Amino acid sequence: MSPSPRISRYNNFCRICSNQMPGSLRHEHQDTRTYAESGIDYLKYNCHHDGSKPQTRYAAMSRASRNAGQPIPYSLCEWGQEDPAKRALL
Repeated sequence: MSPSPRISRYNNFCRICSNQMPGSLRHEHQDTRTYAESGIDYLKYNCHHDGSKPQTRYAAMSRASRNAGQPIPYSLCEWGQEDPAKRALL
């Protein structure tokens, strides 16, 4: 069994999140490097519909997470509308 995350982070794949904070849209590599440097070891990554395709945005975050210097597992959320379980395999 894996240890529980020590520090987690919430973000969206949008330009501006509903709380008016910046999202990770097109900043996935920069954000995951910052998360890794900060010791964040789990990411809750939501879909915030801004016209982006979940398939594209989750794949970008997956690549960024693998290249962050520290693996950062993340959860997918887009309310099951576009088979999120399939995105986890990217």
